[in-house]
Amino acid sequence: MVRSLLLLCLGAFAPALGELRDGARPAAWSHVGSSKVLRMRGGGETTDMVIVGCGVPKRGMGWYHSTQLLDGMINNGRLSAVVEPYFLGPGKDSPPGKLFNEYVEATKAKDSSVKFFSNLKDWNPEKKNTCALIAGRTADNPRIFKELVDKGCTHIYLEKPGAPTVAELEEMMRYANEKGVKVYVGYNKNVTKYVRLALEFQNATPGASTMFVHNNAYKEEELPECFERNAEGILKNMAIHELALLVTYYNVKVDTVKEVIPDMEYSRRLTLNGPSSGKPFTDFSRVGFTVKTTEGKTVTVRADRCVRRDAARLMCPIPTSTYSTTAPRSGRRRSPAGALPAPKCSAAC
Repeated sequence: MVRSLLLLCLGAFAPALGELRDGARPAAWSHVGSSKVLRMRGGGETTDMVIVGCGVPKRGMGWYHSTQLLDGMINNGRLSAVVEPYFLGPGKDSPPGKLFNEYVEATKAKDSSVKFFSNLKDWNPEKKNTCALIAGRTADNPRIFKELVDKGCTHIYLEKPGAPTVAELEEMMRYANEKGVKVYVGYNKNVTKYVRLALEFQNATPGASTMFVHNNAYKEEELPECFERNAEGILKNMAIHELALLVTYYNVKVDTVKEVIPDMEYSRRLTLNGPSSGKPFTDFSRVGFTVKTTEGKTVTVRADRCVRRDAARLMCPIPTSTYSTTAPRSGRRRSPAGALPAPKCSAAC
């Protein structure tokens, strides 16, 4: 099952990373890490940005990006509007909905020009250069994407994985090219320091192999809601970041996968009832696997919904030698002494 899911996810990277199956790369489709995207942080004309699918404060990626804009972390970006159909609609009286209302009030207090909408149909761009950031449920992305293009958005930033299927991603790419819209898919780990340090160490250490570890901080009792909200599954929703690393740095593609070895002892598959729909959702709370390619490369991925820290760990030929780099916690850096103990090759970023 892990192998088939992995191959399905890898198939989505052709359009998601800007490569059609014939190898052509359209100018309208890119990914985070390219020079075009990085220039969005520079000077020049201010760009209006609308968040579509904000999500729960301190949990949703839309909320996170909105705080970046409000705090001035995107120099030429201005948060002009937030569209949140659920927490400004049917879910407004739920506990998360009440948290969202507090976020709305705090946002208005900080910048009274930001507008909030419960329905995308009620929002329209106010400026020619408008970037829409889609961060809602993956299943809704194709519909929302087309609506935003039709409304005249010139740029769209898609949170991973962009769409539920390869066919839908390819249709979105075709439509963007037809309308001249620039589209970006967010795979931020491709440009993180802890990944760069791990790759540098691996390249300098003959025989080393890498394990990418991705952790979320859900509590066990929160998994039913997590499974329901992220119904596309852990590989497409969470470990998709690690698959992007495998594609980018290890040339892992559908036709280069020689073997997928599931870590049966580590992996845990559950069926849980979603709190909103009452329907059962089957997914992994944690999953681990090793990929071997036809080019002789080996790389391991582990993803766990219920742990806190991300890392890249390298297993060296020397049994006692392990190198580990970890993603920094928000607001502070971790000192090298906090990394996993290993002789002369342990570090944290």
